[in-house]
Amino acid sequence: MLSYALKRILTIIPTLFVVITLTFFLMRVAPGGPFDEERPLAPAVLENIRANYGLDKPLIEQYWTYMGNLLQGDLGPSFVYRDKRVHEVLGEGLPISLTLGATALFIALFAGVLLGTVAALNQNKRTDFFIVSFATFGITIPNFVLAPILTLIFALTFNLLPATGWGSPQQIVLPVLALALPQVAIITRLMRGSMLEALKSDHVRTARAYGLPLSSVVGKHALRSAFLPVLSYLGPAAAALLTGSIIVEQIFAIPGIGRYFVTSALNRDYTMVMGTVVIVATLVLVFNLIVDLLYSVFDPRVRYE
Repeated sequence: MLSYALKRILTIIPTLFVVITLTFFLMRVAPGGPFDEERPLAPAVLENIRANYGLDKPLIEQYWTYMGNLLQGDLGPSFVYRDKRVHEVLGEGLPISLTLGATALFIALFAGVLLGTVAALNQNKRTDFFIVSFATFGITIPNFVLAPILTLIFALTFNLLPATGWGSPQQIVLPVLALALPQVAIITRLMRGSMLEALKSDHVRTARAYGLPLSSVVGKHALRSAFLPVLSYLGPAAAALLTGSIIVEQIFAIPGIGRYFVTSALNRDYTMVMGTVVIVATLVLVFNLIVDLLYSVFDPRVRYE
């Protein structure tokens, strides 16, 4: 297990290197610049600003300078928030984004496993039909469509919840629902299918033949094996929630790193975009590693060499 974990950690490094390199050069070849304004600056002023941020140097030299600073934990200065460093800005937004994503993931996991199990236990009955219909409906609606619909219904029409902002328990409800509901639908479908397979397995049928209560059969014998496909999906689900929060944070005016990413991309704030990509890519890769390692905990047949 330890050697496998070390190998996976070593694979994270080249993956991050490729992601950072591609993002760096794609940002620089995109049209426009961080100091392009409606009223053009005087050439001498613009040249001084570019020299101050090292943008007057050859591109490859800028790249190696950035990578060297990154290895020392320095994400550089923000071109837009000029009195702050990138790590200071992202340090304010990251806890908010993680709170939003973790809450949505917990709700999606709990509700998806519960609904999928209930649907499998009531296969081809009315309950199964309603749950499958809900899951199919949820899969077809992305969170950037769901978020305005929830705002229209619960904030603007019935005035039950605030439409924007962050800080109170009421303000977290709509963005979490917008992020979690599509994932609830996917996990429900996965759990229903795997639970149906688990209920047909020999050891579960033997347990039922011995007359064990249904709760014991499901909880002790079927749930563990049925959960494995859902566990495999948690890595992509975490990635979907992190990237999806970029749009949802913008819609609900939440001051997470997603909001900074959008405004920074529009303003060509190179270092801020790079910092956001580094953090999101690292979180996604680490979460996928954790999910892979958890596999051996839920399935003793899995052994890593």
